[in-house]
Amino acid sequence: MSPEEVAKVLNRLLKADPVAMNSLLRGVPCNEVFANDPDVVVSSKDGVNGPFDVSSLGLINGLMGFRKDTVVAVFKTDGGTPWELVGFKAKD
Repeated sequence: MSPEEVAKVLNRLLKADPVAMNSLLRGVPCNEVFANDPDVVVSSKDGVNGPFDVSSLGLINGLMGFRKDTVVAVFKTDGGTPWELVGFKAKD
């Protein structure tokens, strides 16, 4: 499955149940051993050192082998609810 196809599925699921998809997208803390696993994509405040967080999107990107061409979440930025998830897309 390509990043574009994964984004299409995630968008379909977001439309079906936005509450569930928002909940699944929220990151949870993980330790350094987890963060260094080659089959997962995690985030950290400085992009290198901990503390680390992992989300369902990080698991999907990692398991699908997406390192450069990833699937990203798109958030509403024109006011309204902060960090309102509006969709997913393949990263340009």
